Amino acid sequence: APGRPPGAVCLSGTTVGGRLILRGALLRNAAGPALLADYLTVKSDAGGCEQAGDGMVALGAGALGAVCLAAASISGQLALRGCLLGSGTGPALAADFASIQGDAWLDLDFTAIGTGGHGVVTLEDASVGKILSCAGSFISPEPGSGTAGPALNLARTKAGTLRLGYPGPARFEKAGVLRLDGLTYSGLPEAG
Repeated sequence: APGRPPGAVCLSGTTVGGRLILRGALLRNAAGPALLADYLTVKSDAGGCEQAGDGMVALGAGALGAVCLAAASISGQLALRGCLLGSGTGPALAADFASIQGDAWLDLDFTAIGTGGHGVVTLEDASVGKILSCAGSFISPEPGSGTAGPALNLARTKAGTLRLGYPGPARFEKAGVLRLDGLTYSGLPEAG
């Protein structure tokens, strides 16, 4: 679209009839998202990074995020275990308004490095049908190098069971670490 930075891989508005596997991928873009997949529809699982050693590396730039899954619809799970997502000028993962019917795994050595007022990892107004697991490192650069924002933004997110720091530790490096206003979950939260 005019005025919008291109993704290194662009899947915006695409429908994937089966699984979307990103295991072991290296995606880089100095001018925009490494993976631009807003309004993506996946009829099964997405990510395919189910163990710590499976993770992809996505390095991008800009307000859309290194990985942009805004308003994506995933019928299965989103597995980003062991992934490294980074941006010096925006969020590492932007998945606002995403709908994930299964689990969302952001754990097992998951590392997100980003900046901006919206958050390092943002799932604002998102929906996760089963477990939302956030464990790993959620890091924002030192003050003065970017706009202040939370490390993890779950404002108005709806989840099944919420896990923070389980099965491994979670490291949230930012003042105002979590934004949880309006977060709802149906299962008891699990914390490490």
